[in-house]
Amino acid sequence: MEDTESIVQKLYAALARGDVAGAVALMSPQIEWLEAERTPYFTGLVIGPDKVIETVLEPVNKDFENFAITEQDYITQGSRTAATGIYRGRRRQTGRELRAPFVHVWEVVDGKIVRFTQYTDSGAWAEANQPA
Repeated sequence: MEDTESIVQKLYAALARGDVAGAVALMSPQIEWLEAERTPYFTGLVIGPDKVIETVLEPVNKDFENFAITEQDYITQGSRTAATGIYRGRRRQTGRELRAPFVHVWEVVDGKIVRFTQYTDSGAWAEANQPA
């Protein structure tokens, strides 16, 4: 069975290709997904891949052009991996550039991602939402 970090790296690669089905295939049907508070896509705890698509993946794709998740480093211990990196993209509605650092904490059990928690600079997201 693949290790936690490899599975997380596969998820980022699938998202970078726009392969939502490939990303979802790595998630548990009961995945628990928590976006950072005070960010545009925070809706509390989201459960299940369909809800992740509906509340995060589709809205981000609609709101940003050239959106990219550029991970810089991984820290893995057992079933958990933390990924650090930077979100980048241009907000379609405002034309403003987003550059927001993040930490993602992932948990993988039996080869499937069961939990995601996001930490990011909510101020950078708010600035991208302001008119230029």
